[in-house]
Amino acid sequence: MKAPTLITPRLTLRALRKSDAPDIARKMAPWGVIKWLSAPPHPYRLVDAHWFIENQGDGVNWAIATNDAFLGVIRMPALGFWLTEAHQGRGYMTEAARTVLKWHFGQSSDTVLTGHMIGNHASRAVLLKLGFADTHIAKEFAEPLGDEVQMQRMALTATAWDV
Repeated sequence: MKAPTLITPRLTLRALRKSDAPDIARKMAPWGVIKWLSAPPHPYRLVDAHWFIENQGDGVNWAIATNDAFLGVIRMPALGFWLTEAHQGRGYMTEAARTVLKWHFGQSSDTVLTGHMIGNHASRAVLLKLGFADTHIAKEFAEPLGDEVQMQRMALTATAWDV
């Protein structure tokens, strides 16, 4: 499914475009971003970004942008996200995720699943603000780290969703 455009006071969430590949490659590659992700290869290259854009599978992926600047990516139905180091700590991800969840629960009552690596306090803070609750801890292989990590799994039900 192609991502619908969603607008917030500060952000535009739009479908990924082929032209986003250089931004994705450059802005996800820094260790401070990629170390918290489980799937992407490290080092992350332009060819990897092109592959990601072309192979989005059944998920819905949005580019997070403001004033024509590319800030990161957010996806559903299992909520996943990353944000450039330069834009972390400003509430952008909470704003983007709240908007995506509003879109999701506007058309479905399906529970949203997500998770974060143990130690990723920033992602955990975003998820807790949005109403996610811990479900269990699982082990998962993190490609950038080349090792298994502990992931805190979380869920948000339609009844727990608070707009």
